[in-house]
Amino acid sequence: MTRPILFVALLVSYACAIGGSRPASLAAGQHDCDYCRRNISELAFASQVVGAGESPLFFDDLTCLGSYLASVATPPEKAAVFVTEHLTGRWIPANAAVFSRVMNVRTPMGSHLLAHESAASRDSDPLVALPVSVESTEVIPAQWRTIGAPQ
Repeated sequence: MTRPILFVALLVSYACAIGGSRPASLAAGQHDCDYCRRNISELAFASQVVGAGESPLFFDDLTCLGSYLASVATPPEKAAVFVTEHLTGRWIPANAAVFSRVMNVRTPMGSHLLAHESAASRDSDPLVALPVSVESTEVIPAQWRTIGAPQ
């Protein structure tokens, strides 16, 4: 009986930590990048910004996400940024991601940037060879670092 209650409590605390915003679903080929306007055909590199009561913004490459975020001086209240975890394909909070540049992986805009949930996830990703760590500020500008950050 305590496990279901604990699970619900964890879900509620996670939702509160990211301002109540959750990642929206995204199907390959059905959305265009909200920055470069290319069709998002490879979900392994996708990202999104979700704001309370707003339509999500989707991006096909982490450079498009970073460019968009840098263009917004003041992030919307209760916004959350999610990136695709390259190994599992799950949406994860961008502020918790480990970013790497992996030259042997071709990304939609040629950035070679990948997101992983942890260094262990990156190291177990069979497609990743010789990753170069990238500071999160290269992808997520300072004004967005606390938006949707895990508590």
